[in-house]
Amino acid sequence: MRRSSGTFLSPKARLVNEVCPHTLKRGVVYYESRYPKPWGRFKRHRSETKVRQGRRRNCPHGSLLVEEGVVFMKVDILGCLVDRLDMDGVIQKIEEFIQSKKPHHIITLNAEIIHKAQSDSRLKEIINEAALVTPDGSGVVWAANYLNAPVPERVTGIDLTLKLAEIAAKKGWTFYFYGGAPIVAETAAENLQKKHNGLKVVGTCHGYISEAEKENLLKDIKEKKPDILLVALGAPMQEFWIKDHQKELQVPVYIGIGGSLDVISGKAKRAPAFFQKAGLEWLYRLIKEPHRIGRMTALPKFSLQVRLRGKKQ
Repeated sequence: MRRSSGTFLSPKARLVNEVCPHTLKRGVVYYESRYPKPWGRFKRHRSETKVRQGRRRNCPHGSLLVEEGVVFMKVDILGCLVDRLDMDGVIQKIEEFIQSKKPHHIITLNAEIIHKAQSDSRLKEIINEAALVTPDGSGVVWAANYLNAPVPERVTGIDLTLKLAEIAAKKGWTFYFYGGAPIVAETAAENLQKKHNGLKVVGTCHGYISEAEKENLLKDIKEKKPDILLVALGAPMQEFWIKDHQKELQVPVYIGIGGSLDVISGKAKRAPAFFQKAGLEWLYRLIKEPHRIGRMTALPKFSLQVRLRGKKQ
């Protein structure tokens, strides 16, 4: 591909339709020229006769990713990359993952997990290697806004589970539920199947099993071959479990959903809509479960870290 200026653009260059609002200019045509990484070089076509080359720097507005002509924006929150997608965008990606038949790890990320990742390099590595990371908590949404890279909306583990169940009943996708207390996964599956006629849950297993039973669990998942494996062991244990077994099990989609099965089964009650819209679900849970106050100290620490990092950037 050549311009009248004589500057050469690789035939493999791909058109970039959406760009970082900080480093690159919206509405200008960009072509990836040399490096596939987000921080690589880009050639910027300003007119028919001018092509200017520039290097994209890291910035607080997110990382630019180019994949088969499509650009996905991620926001970097304390070193953890979060996808800036709404629920429809997440569902679209999950459908592609299922069609690919290859394992993909999806993480529903909240402020507490990001805070833990600051002192756990393996957890941070797992987050950044995940196929998709959704903004689960209101703290993550606030941080993205603070860094001038707002996410379209929260995509929580329970909302994603409920939406997937609705779509799976129509498309024939199969589920396997693992985690929670005894009876919880089974009850959650029954409740979803009552609500969505035709939903296929090929297996369930609670999270309190022995080492011998864990081997039987892995064998059962391999035999049932679900499209989506929901793991409710709590973070970060569920993220470590998925990372350790995703290649062995070869399930197309793994999602860590924390305590979502407790809510779906009726064992726990979700915060009223007012608390959800106000971003105060954490406060409702603290009122209902005062013993969580130790864990909640991560939220002000997270906020302070984001503010300090934002000023440096």
